[in-house]
This record gives sequence, structure tokens and C-alpha cells, in this order.
Amino acid sequence: VSGSGSYVMSFNVGSGTFTSSVIAPASLIPSAQLMISTSGLAYSRASQMYSGSMTVHNLGTTAIAAPIQIVFTSLSAGVTVENETGVFNGSPYLTVPTVTSLAAGQTATFTIQFQDPSNTTIHFTPVAYSGSFNK
Repeated sequence: VSGSGSYVMSFNVGSGTFTSSVIAPASLIPSAQLMISTSGLAYSRASQMYSGSMTVHNLGTTAIAAPIQIVFTSLSAGVTVENETGVFNGSPYLTVPTVTSLAAGQTATFTIQFQDPSNTTIHFTPVAYSGSFNK
């Protein structure tokens, strides 16, 4: 078995059958297979947040299994991702919403929101993974 996701294995041993669930770790999606682009960010005085959109586009010839995680590496100091799903290796990440599988050629667009109390320029490097981050 290769790739990421959940797998159920059954073993017949003697007179019994044993079943076990295994969760494979998330795997890095090469940038040649998934293009990530972002819009400009707009500041809202009401929410005091910067909001924009991020689009992922499957450039490959095969589907990318969900969940698709976008990790915000090298995020500007003091900036937080307000709608983060969690943290992976010290960086916030978002799970691409409503995607069960991203078919070849398909795109998905979703909202990203940042809190930036010091009003610095918001920089980050997005890194994509397919599969769940195990805790």
C-alpha cells in the first residue's frame, strides 16, 4: 500500500480474522502537480482582518486525494492565519474545504484570513499535502 489515507486490513490467522485500521501519513504534493495561487488581500476595518482567496489547480493527470492541506511556511512574524485548521511542524495549515478529490484539471477556491496587528507585509510560502496530519 502506498499513498496517504485510511486503510483497513484483515488478516486470517488460524481460526480467527483480525481487522486493523491504518492511517498513512500525509504526502507532499509536488508543485508540478498542484499550482497554488492567491488573490490580493483586502483589509476589513469591521473584522480587523485581511482576507483573500487561494486557488489550487491540479496540473497532473490523476486525481489528488483529499484532504488537501495547505501549510503556510515562512509566514511573516506576528501574522496569524485566522481560519487555520491546525498547526503542522510549527506552521499553520488550512484544509481545502468541500473537496473530496481534486480531479485532473480541476480547481478549488477558498477564503484565507490573516490577523496582522503590526501591519507588516504578509508573506508566506504555501506547501501542499494530500492526507491527514496525524497527531
